[in-house]
Amino acid sequence: MRSMIYTLVWGLLILPFNIYAQENLVPNPSFEDTLSCPTGLGMMGSTVDWISPTQGSPDFFHTCSTSGVGVPQNGFGFQEAKTGKGYVGVHTSDFTSTDYREYVQCQLISPLEEGEWYEISFYVSRTDSSKKACDNIGAFMSSTPISAPNNLNLPFTPQVVSEPNNPIVDDVNWVQIIDTIIAAGEEEYLTIGVFSDIANTNWIPVVGGWEDEAHYYIDDVLVRKVILKSIHEIPKSNISIFPNPSDGRIIISSDEAIKNYTIYSSIGQLIYKSKTSINVSPIQLNLSSLTPGIYYLIIKTSVSIYRKKIIIN
Repeated sequence: MRSMIYTLVWGLLILPFNIYAQENLVPNPSFEDTLSCPTGLGMMGSTVDWISPTQGSPDFFHTCSTSGVGVPQNGFGFQEAKTGKGYVGVHTSDFTSTDYREYVQCQLISPLEEGEWYEISFYVSRTDSSKKACDNIGAFMSSTPISAPNNLNLPFTPQVVSEPNNPIVDDVNWVQIIDTIIAAGEEEYLTIGVFSDIANTNWIPVVGGWEDEAHYYIDDVLVRKVILKSIHEIPKSNISIFPNPSDGRIIISSDEAIKNYTIYSSIGQLIYKSKTSINVSPIQLNLSSLTPGIYYLIIKTSVSIYRKKIIIN
């Protein structure tokens, strides 16, 4: 997971740390809108704004259906929508053709702007039917649509991807995959799936299931610009946070004594500010009560002030 650490130059007037996020650039982000109610598998054409970019056959599930592609009950198991009434599903392999993949793709409402920061996230949940789980579930941003006249893996490197060597096994909860990127400019198409080939994807067996596959529901897709204000940015690496991502229990280490810290949400809301001088390193924080997502730590040490992104799962 990529992250950035910045130093604030002493003597610089430090204004409030603000993050302004625009509206979601993903059309139909939770698969509510339909052209028709799906009546069977492989009916991505029933959704609005989303397609299958290959010969693979992702599935569309909606509460309107009673034909094995409903919500919450369908032919792959039971799962409530993360938001609203619909979601989609993709196979990462069917293990008869080992590089078989399914993807979903949409065109953003507007292209990304060069040099700007964007938060990209989506939620996945492994289907009850799956006897395997996998890692490397990712989102790839491109300036033109990507496609292939087959059902094999698309050989691209996603900018946002689930943690390697950590297959997502949860078939009860929705698991968020999230990161921030700096846009190269003109990225306008979003494709979600597993892009790595068989040699670079980690599949593991899981208890239960009735099909020799790894299959995931997808819901709540987000792309939004994040504007960082009032920060003089110089790369720095004196601060380390472990683990990151985490469940909220983290250790902050520095070769400088940590005096105090402040925590902000991804939209600039003040979450917590330490009230007393700490003057030690490392320190342990328990942020497990916070809602999963991206947060920012402003850390003041005996030498300087740093900003660090943390991700709570």
